[in-house]
Amino acid sequence: MADKFGKRIKFISVPLDFYDRAKGDVDTFLRDDAGEPTISIHPLFRDVSKLFESIDKTISNPLDDRTLTLMDTFQPSPEKNYYMHLDGSAGGDGYGLALASLEGWSKDSPTKAIVRIEMLGCPSKRSYGKDFKAELVEEIVKELVYRGFLIKILTYDRATIIRDLKPVIESIGGVVEPMSIDRTSNYPVLDYDLKEPPYFRTESTQGSYYQPMVDFRDVVERKGLITPYHPSWVDIAYAFEINMSKKIVTKFAGKLDDLGQACAGAVFHVLNNEKDTSKGIEIKEWNAKDQPDAFEKQIAAIQQDMERKEVKKSSFDYEPLPDEMGVDDFDSKISNRYYF
Repeated sequence: MADKFGKRIKFISVPLDFYDRAKGDVDTFLRDDAGEPTISIHPLFRDVSKLFESIDKTISNPLDDRTLTLMDTFQPSPEKNYYMHLDGSAGGDGYGLALASLEGWSKDSPTKAIVRIEMLGCPSKRSYGKDFKAELVEEIVKELVYRGFLIKILTYDRATIIRDLKPVIESIGGVVEPMSIDRTSNYPVLDYDLKEPPYFRTESTQGSYYQPMVDFRDVVERKGLITPYHPSWVDIAYAFEINMSKKIVTKFAGKLDDLGQACAGAVFHVLNNEKDTSKGIEIKEWNAKDQPDAFEKQIAAIQQDMERKEVKKSSFDYEPLPDEMGVDDFDSKISNRYYF
């Protein structure tokens, strides 16, 4: 086997007193007992196996980082709102993007959301080629809108260049706002009680700058996340350190945080905006019996990704959206959260 730095490790023998830890929690055993540098001393994720358990091997990630195209079959659900975060490319890492939605509510606790990551990616010059540029990611977002995905909130970090996405998202009643993930001071929340657009307010984390990352971790560890497989998903477990005294999450040296930050931002918006359980929403439970263990799921997901057919490149539709509402009734209809 190998640790997360790629160093080959072979167990010759393990003392009986350490056997259970070596078998059940290899990373902690290697770090604390064998003295091998596998993960941070203060890792964000307390149980990294939960990250692998969140992978649903029956679904494919609709975004191909190599061609920056979406599967033709990737279409929106008319019953869902979607939330997105963009983590711009900086310092040589990829351009993280994630789209998330509410899947249902926990059977054990109806107030705890089950979140589905519908699409994720971290394209870069390594995956796409030397011609990679931020405008290509913007075209992906536009394509989502043209296909009918109702993106209610799209946030972006300081390294992200937003050119013309704001009018595109706002044209469907969505909100586009900046938001840092590793040091979050404020974040947008939808508010349809306001008398005029934009229908959102800004809330403070009250000094808990790590709130999006901590909420993301908590959803993962209570088995409240469903995600398609992505080759860089495993890196999320080892990319972040948490500083409890400063209430921040930082990138672990030598690791890439693009995908993790994008997913955390999208999941954070779902948790803050999809809280209405009064309409008889069918409860869905993401804790099926007799599931394979985390390692088996990870291997199966990797195999599925390798066997998946090459994504068919789609041609983007640049035609403007049809005007389905008159100017006179725009304000009255946009204030209804269920209209769009």
